[in-house]
Amino acid sequence: MDAVAHDRAYQLVNGFRATQMVRAVCELSIPDMIAAGPRTSDSLAASTGMKTDPLQRIMRGLVSLGVFTETEDGRFGATAVSECLRDLPGSMRGMALMLPGESYEAFGDIMHTLRTGQPAFEHVFGMTHWEQLAHDQERSVIFNTAMQSLTERMRDGVVSAYDFAGLRSIVDVGGGRGTLIAGLLKANPHLRGSVSTSKPGWPRQTLT
Repeated sequence: MDAVAHDRAYQLVNGFRATQMVRAVCELSIPDMIAAGPRTSDSLAASTGMKTDPLQRIMRGLVSLGVFTETEDGRFGATAVSECLRDLPGSMRGMALMLPGESYEAFGDIMHTLRTGQPAFEHVFGMTHWEQLAHDQERSVIFNTAMQSLTERMRDGVVSAYDFAGLRSIVDVGGGRGTLIAGLLKANPHLRGSVSTSKPGWPRQTLT
């Protein structure tokens, strides 16, 4: 058996552990805590209200994946990867909080989709994703934060890729918090813009 292929297969089978460890440290804001300098697991546990031993195990697990570093005296430090997980514009923190939650559970029942052709999400939660967001404020905030961060990363590319000079107004359908259209209007002051949700009957927000 090919050793490299075997290792890759193991990574794929075991990847859920990494996903949930990343979610946990993001929820605890640890990437932000260690941005100023390395911290011990005792210090991080005291700051987050967690138990030292399991937190240290998670931190060391993420060290092995390149998320953090560990010094000889047991302090955990930042890496380029952990910088991507900080609470900053355009980071992956929102996605790290969103995907391991309800998306993770829905994919756990992927066999339902394969058998029926129907969304596993609705089978697991008894409602569509949009219905869930409409009823769960906390999940809605996490979703919008994740979408905003993704938009912040690609917004400049959209602004520079298209010539808006011949337009007078623009509508972003399903534009969430207006992150994209705000960037478009800043780069094109002659435009008038509005953000509309994707749900019929929901309000439209106008920006100038």
